[in-house]
Amino acid sequence: MTIKASMTDEEIIAELAKYKWEANVVYDENNWLGEDDDDDDDVEEEFEKSLDADITIEKTDDKKGLVFGWASVIKKNGEVIVDRQGDVIEDDWEMEKAAYNFVMSCRVGGEEHVRKGVSTLVESMAFTDEKCKALGLPDDFPRGWWTGWKITDETVMKRMKAGKYTGFSVHGRGKRKVIAKSADEMTNNDKQEALNQALKALYPSSPALNRWVYVRDFTDTWVVYSLEQGGVYNYFKADWSFDDDNNIVFGDHIEVKSKTTFVKKSDDDGYDADAIDDVLSRAKKKLGNGRTPR
Repeated sequence: MTIKASMTDEEIIAELAKYKWEANVVYDENNWLGEDDDDDDDVEEEFEKSLDADITIEKTDDKKGLVFGWASVIKKNGEVIVDRQGDVIEDDWEMEKAAYNFVMSCRVGGEEHVRKGVSTLVESMAFTDEKCKALGLPDDFPRGWWTGWKITDETVMKRMKAGKYTGFSVHGRGKRKVIAKSADEMTNNDKQEALNQALKALYPSSPALNRWVYVRDFTDTWVVYSLEQGGVYNYFKADWSFDDDNNIVFGDHIEVKSKTTFVKKSDDDGYDADAIDDVLSRAKKKLGNGRTPR
């Protein structure tokens, strides 16, 4: 999409209309994200949600019935914001596209995602990295969607004056993608799940063959797993590591067996006989009659 300062209003509208057609966007109040219909192999699921980040109202004008604030903040101080549901918007074009689609298709605000038509969008600005640089804004300026609203419902305006409403909550539908963690960011549970998935890729589970694979033990350098086939368990050990693309790479798979050993208990195992005798002795005195606590 190309918008030039020399364009007439009719040319700008024509360009926007062309973009709307090219993106194949369905516009309605509930689909403000305006997602393309193209399939994406990286998409895990479609979802509907509210952005539960701390998005506060920055300014109000009671006399004019105007409210201003961030509808969505995707970065602060250069850091991507993770909302309370663990979701992020890393690409500012996705945020920008959502803002444009809302302006073109809806511009209506509701109350608590239930009652609609209580306000109208009168100001909208998507602050991307490119725009902030062009405007000379500092690096720590938030990247997000700034909005202004004309409150058209007196009851809502009274509630805002009373302090009941202090922020915005954007609601819409989108497509959630899984973002892989780096190896340094992974917890032990993350690594175990990654190992499980990598092993399942090697040995696809099959109810027909009664074949299943499970991680039994692992460290940062090796993994022991069980492979069940037809009710028979076999154990294998393999070295593993992450490649440059954060995928798990296995070394040779060697069949092993489980072995349990028993060793003599030592004084360093935390068993203090003298301390236990002392506790029993004091307990007997409190109980009286030489009774031993059970």
